[in-house]
Amino acid sequence: MRIWLLDFTIEIIRTLGERGETYDSIIRRLIQEAGMKNLDSRWNFILEKDEFIPLEDLICPGSSYQKHLINSSIHFSLRNNSVSGRG
Repeated sequence: MRIWLLDFTIEIIRTLGERGETYDSIIRRLIQEAGMKNLDSRWNFILEKDEFIPLEDLICPGSSYQKHLINSSIHFSLRNNSVSGRG
């Protein structure tokens, strides 16, 4: 398959490449770098906005987070008139 590019676009790609690098390898590198930048941005957003729970709190019975989950489940089930506690 061939992709047709404007001469201007080819010149831009050429300036982004190293000596001896093919257009294919330049474009692949740019795609990889864009993917890494996107992933990095997503991780930074998560680190800034989300709340993290220590692993021990998730896996240890009786931890404060486990108690929170149980209380939330009971509260949810009472609010929805559910007897099972599962909503």
